[in-house]
Amino acid sequence: MLSYWGLVKKKSWELDYLLQVKKGLDGIYKKTHKDLCEEENLVQVVWFSMQDEFIKQVKHYEDLINQCYPDSGITLEFKVEDVLSFFSEIAQNH
Repeated sequence: MLSYWGLVKKKSWELDYLLQVKKGLDGIYKKTHKDLCEEENLVQVVWFSMQDEFIKQVKHYEDLINQCYPDSGITLEFKVEDVLSFFSEIAQNH
């Protein structure tokens, strides 16, 4: 689980960006839960599918960056592990 203290080691702009990603994912979870609240298992299935798709997109963008800008050191501000942690933490908190 990625906590605030786990993020302290990152630069402040990276921290702000990560917290924005987490806040966005939390909003998506709340909307999904609201629309599917009667089917609790369906919420879990949809959340897992959303996580899977989000991870695929992150990996795709990482691949594009590596193809277009090899050896440049350019990376996304977050890692797949961060995203997995966010999805897990959000699901556990709701």
